[in-house]
Amino acid sequence: IITKTLTLVAAPEPPFVGTTIRVAIPDGSPTFGFVNIAKAEDAESFTIDWGDGTVQEFAADADHITHEYPHGGDYEIRISDGVSSIKQSGSSAQDPDYYGVYAPMVRSVAANGERLSTIPANAFRHCANITYAAFRAVSAVNGRSGTVPFNECDALTELHFAAVHEEEIKATLAYKSDPPFGAPNATIYFDL
Repeated sequence: IITKTLTLVAAPEPPFVGTTIRVAIPDGSPTFGFVNIAKAEDAESFTIDWGDGTVQEFAADADHITHEYPHGGDYEIRISDGVSSIKQSGSSAQDPDYYGVYAPMVRSVAANGERLSTIPANAFRHCANITYAAFRAVSAVNGRSGTVPFNECDALTELHFAAVHEEEIKATLAYKSDPPFGAPNATIYFDL
């Protein structure tokens, strides 16, 4: 008698196409949000999985979105491929009604997809705790070539881009700034 043991392994999930943002939400301020949302070409809507079990669909022309978490903690926000760029709503403390206090909550951001690919100007400015960012295809600035998307991100150590866009990115004023993209401690890789 021959006995065989079969082990069933679940099929791997396909890679998520969109943008993933990891945030640390404090107990005393459980809200996070986005502004300056630009829709992807031909998109009619997009979804956000806020990482706490809440998934919402928004019209493509939505521009200012906030979400209140049930409690503080570490969350992974997933934004679908229906937008081409998005900016966390905490780039400055000068106007709390518009900018909020969300910037310190951001820990990492990664975009995976052809459409969701743009870093808007000053998109993650003042994100003092962000350590990692990755974008496959990128327009490093969005109509404001004199600004830098990661200004004052002193904790940012890794910034990854697709190798095929190296020449295009190195030609931007944001890359030529000192330091590039305003991130003084980041090493820039062209390895995606």
